Amino acid sequence: MKIGRLFLSLQIIFLGYQGELAVRPVRIFHGLGDYCEETKDPNTNYKCVETGAKNESFRKSIKTQAMIGCEILKSEVDILQPSFYVLAYSQGGLIARWIQLNCEGVGHLIKRMVLVGTPNIGVDKFPKNDAFVDKV
Repeated sequence: MKIGRLFLSLQIIFLGYQGELAVRPVRIFHGLGDYCEETKDPNTNYKCVETGAKNESFRKSIKTQAMIGCEILKSEVDILQPSFYVLAYSQGGLIARWIQLNCEGVGHLIKRMVLVGTPNIGVDKFPKNDAFVDKV
C-alpha cells in the first residue's frame, strides 16, 4: 500500500504551520504489512523509517521493530537535532511511542508526534477475516 500521499497531506495539515515543516526533519513509521518507498528527492527532510517491510512486520515483535527504528534514528541523530517530528500510522504509532519512551539519545528529541489509526488502548478482538486467522 502506498501511504506517501496520505502522509504528505497530513504533514502539511498538522505540521506545516509557521513554516516549521521546512526546517524540522519528519520521520514516518508505517503500519502492519506496509513498507517504505524510497523518496525521489534526497534533499527532502522527511523520510520513512523501515522497521519491518511487508511480511516482516507480521513476524517481528513490536519491540524488535522499535529497537530497529531506534538504531536507525540514532544513526541520524546529527540530522534530527535539535528536534524532529514523527508521523505514524497504525502499528507504526506503537513503534514510535516505544521509541519516544525508550530510545536513549533520540526519544527526547521528538517535538511532536501525529498518530493516525494507532491502537493506543489496544485491540478488543481480531476482525473476522478467515484469510488472516488461518495464518495466525
